[in-house]
Amino acid sequence: AAEVLDETFRTALEGESRNFRESSSSLLFAFGLAIILIFLVLAAQFESFKDPFVIMLTVPLAVFG
Repeated sequence: AAEVLDETFRTALEGESRNFRESSSSLLFAFGLAIILIFLVLAAQFESFKDPFVIMLTVPLAVFG
């Protein structure tokens, strides 16, 4: 632990770590797109932008409470 690596030392993700990183970024994009789609459907149903916003904020709180 007392030795310091030189500046040419590099690391790279390979194998499972690389696959996990690539799939998690696409999963995050799909999750965000799903949230937007749900919001738009609720906004169309309630004919308001405020009501779906309130509903989507209370759902995570209801899960924990």
